[in-house]
Amino acid sequence: MNIVITAEHSRELAGFSGGEDILVYSNKGKSPIEYYLLLKRFILKNKADAIVNFGIAGSLDTKIPMGKVVSVRKVFYLDPHSLKYLGPVLDIGSIREDYENLLTLTDICEKLAPGLAYSGKILDLEGYFIALIGKELDIPVFIFKTVSDYNKTNSIDYSHIESGFKNLMDKYIPIIEEIVINPFKREFYMQYKFYDKKIFNAIEEKTKKHKTFTERQYIYKDILTSEPEGKHPQNPEIETIYIEKELVNNNVSMNFIKYFKNANVVEIDNYLKLFSYPGREYHDSKREMNIFIARKRGRILKETPVNYGLDGTVGYAMTNMFNCIYDCDYCYLAGYFSSGDIVVFTNYDDMAIEIENIAKKKRDVIIYAGDFSDSLLFDNLTGFSDYFYEFLREHRDVLMEIRTKRGNIENLLKKESIDNLIIAVSVSPEEIIRKYENRTMGLEDRIKLLKDASFHGYKIGIRMDPIIDFSNVELYQKTLIEVIESVKQDNIHSIGVGMLRMTKNLYKSILRRRKRNKIIEKLTFDKGMYRYNVKIRENYYNGLKSIAKKYSLEDRFYITME
Repeated sequence: MNIVITAEHSRELAGFSGGEDILVYSNKGKSPIEYYLLLKRFILKNKADAIVNFGIAGSLDTKIPMGKVVSVRKVFYLDPHSLKYLGPVLDIGSIREDYENLLTLTDICEKLAPGLAYSGKILDLEGYFIALIGKELDIPVFIFKTVSDYNKTNSIDYSHIESGFKNLMDKYIPIIEEIVINPFKREFYMQYKFYDKKIFNAIEEKTKKHKTFTERQYIYKDILTSEPEGKHPQNPEIETIYIEKELVNNNVSMNFIKYFKNANVVEIDNYLKLFSYPGREYHDSKREMNIFIARKRGRILKETPVNYGLDGTVGYAMTNMFNCIYDCDYCYLAGYFSSGDIVVFTNYDDMAIEIENIAKKKRDVIIYAGDFSDSLLFDNLTGFSDYFYEFLREHRDVLMEIRTKRGNIENLLKKESIDNLIIAVSVSPEEIIRKYENRTMGLEDRIKLLKDASFHGYKIGIRMDPIIDFSNVELYQKTLIEVIESVKQDNIHSIGVGMLRMTKNLYKSILRRRKRNKIIEKLTFDKGMYRYNVKIRENYYNGLKSIAKKYSLEDRFYITME
């Protein structure tokens, strides 16, 4: 076994010249490209099994104390002036739970492009090239940086190098050796990008006998989903509001700035430059969130599958917002987006025109405003319900469903009800809400919301989707009965149910979410998605349909995505 520890300058190695199974390589001030070529040659020549990069780095966050040794997870290569990304993001993993992203810049400058800190807070000139060697040679890379300055080139502090390097050798090198020596621990780390002593002990125990690659994947899944469930993170701070320049003086932008008084405000050209780049982990971004105020470009409405709603309707999902502040363990948006940050689109006129154009061509159109976010989440700031209430009053041939878990319908209750606006609420047994639907309303409040909307005269949608095989179908039947008997039944537009299901991307995303992934334990791959087996699904569907039939609502009952 050979581990190479490398640094930009020899002084960053604190006088260390190598040891048993540990080689050192310093760049000695050469260009990043020369560093990459020479280090790669050195690694190939010495048949290294892992690379460790240590050294000083700048920080964009003054809350990270000077001298702290940070562990790096993802590495970016970009131009700090234009915010242009010059290569794919490299996810090298981290052996620490607390980590930062590293921005390798083309040059160090104190005037940086707005929004640069969205991707990461640690700055250097060489880390990306070291991570690239690991990717090309398929060997693990570990990057640790000691914060030496806050992007001030004339105030670099080298005084913490020695203590930082000692920390590396005493605390982290033994873990790296453990990962490298055992091929299955190495395989797991390269795949899942984290280290945990208990998990690695379990891997060692369960792979003593020869296992095929497929068998090992099942072992890893079983180990991951058997971890004790951890607590959900608390309500997040809104760290920064990113506003596209053309919308800086927009009413919605001003409302958000006033409401989130402690948030930073950054002007940007296009939200896609930041939001669409895979720098943030979806679930990690639920801890410290950002909000984008933007204009939706391109297609706004996306046609839904034929088995999405009631028979005979033509459905379109409306992209008026992305993501929300909730933190549901099953959230399917984690399979769509790399970031869990919220995007609020303000160009309602464009949305209305697109709806009008579709309604001219097709009949029985239903617009789903709630598939990509909770449209009423910030209704007091966005004015969404005001705008589309007026639109729907003038376009009675268009049906719109607004789905929510938050209950912010006060504005709609002040208005006269209209029959082409459906207020839909996702309902689950209270046990499910507490266990899997963090930061959402409890069942009692959701039922009150449906009750208030229905007795005010609005059509309501009762949505049990996704159904989680928690204990038995009776739990869901009891919940559905409670909802039906609490509302004005004549105003029930529909009852939609669907079992938990996931795309491959979502399944992988949730499996990697440590201590919050038990929800996928019983899912298997079927019909292009991960689902419960057909007997479990049919048991729930038949049981809930029998309740709808009992109340003469079977013609308003439908099953989603089967």
